[in-house]
Amino acid sequence: MLIFFAVLGGFILDAIFGDPLWLPHPVVYMGKVISFLDRSLRKILPKTPRGERIGGAITAFILPVGTFLLSGAVCFFSCACFRQ
Repeated sequence: MLIFFAVLGGFILDAIFGDPLWLPHPVVYMGKVISFLDRSLRKILPKTPRGERIGGAITAFILPVGTFLLSGAVCFFSCACFRQ
């Protein structure tokens, strides 16, 4: 029952506040990175099933690792600003 109220509360808060218009959702940026990688890798790699598979593997590696490194850098430098 606690999970139900947590989900309901989150739904209500999201309906009230939502995402700010001046700050796009992070998934928008992920989509832009995927589009960029797709265009770039299609120019570089051969247009064969193997080339498509390699491009997909590169994208599947870069996106989560890049997200991890970016969020880690933000956490590291935000903590570094408060150290004395």
